[in-house]
Amino acid sequence: MHFAAGNPINNQNIYMDRMAKSLKEKLKIIRFLPKDAKTVLDVGCADGSVTIAMAELFPWINFLGVDLNEAFIDKAKENSKHLKNINFEKVYLRELLTREAYYDAIVFLLGVARILHIWRRAVLGFKSFG
Repeated sequence: MHFAAGNPINNQNIYMDRMAKSLKEKLKIIRFLPKDAKTVLDVGCADGSVTIAMAELFPWINFLGVDLNEAFIDKAKENSKHLKNINFEKVYLRELLTREAYYDAIVFLLGVARILHIWRRAVLGFKSFG
């Protein structure tokens, strides 16, 4: 499985099955959304499952889901056609941050998991912990 920019995920079906199993767990994030939020950015949204679920729960909030995988973005767009408060885009985060757009909350679930994985691998690479 590759997460670097431009590298595809080897088996998207297996990846999405794993992600779907933890949807309920990921939705616990909604308790941290500001009560007066009007805009939410979901970075690394994959197929948009979490973003779509949040948009259904909070129809007064506008959601933008971004990911580098075009197939995931296409699936997210297809699955969210019934919602007016959601958009999906294939875009690099650094490009997105150059825009004059502001968000009341940013969801970064998959990115954090990846960072923790990299950190764990780095720690395991040390010969000793002293």
